[in-house]
Amino acid sequence: MERLLPKKTAYLQEWVDSLPDNEISPVAPFGSVVVNINVSTTCHRDPMDLDLCSVLTLSHCKGGGIALKEAGVSIETRNGDAVVFPSGQITHFNRHFKGKRGSMVFHTDKMALKWIKDRNGWEGHKSFAT
Repeated sequence: MERLLPKKTAYLQEWVDSLPDNEISPVAPFGSVVVNINVSTTCHRDPMDLDLCSVLTLSHCKGGGIALKEAGVSIETRNGDAVVFPSGQITHFNRHFKGKRGSMVFHTDKMALKWIKDRNGWEGHKSFAT
């Protein structure tokens, strides 16, 4: 992702780089990961996601591809494939499948911007050290 989308990656990485005590995110440049096991989702957007998300397919199944409504595409992903897209702006879902299917969804919550701005209001407070 860093090679293909360097500006977007750097933007997301800002939050990770601001974690206290020089902590790192194991899912950098994202802040969170959701694990789905044998789930078919309905059409939705993720309005609280910051910019991009990445969906990594973990499967031994037939079907289950990721559909992106506004783009008019359904991407048949295989085990180990990843798709990156702006999850708050594109309506998406994964299609029905037969077999076993999992996915890891990497994303960062929009509230990360408040953390970057002023540590959620705690910046400079005597009880809070960064």
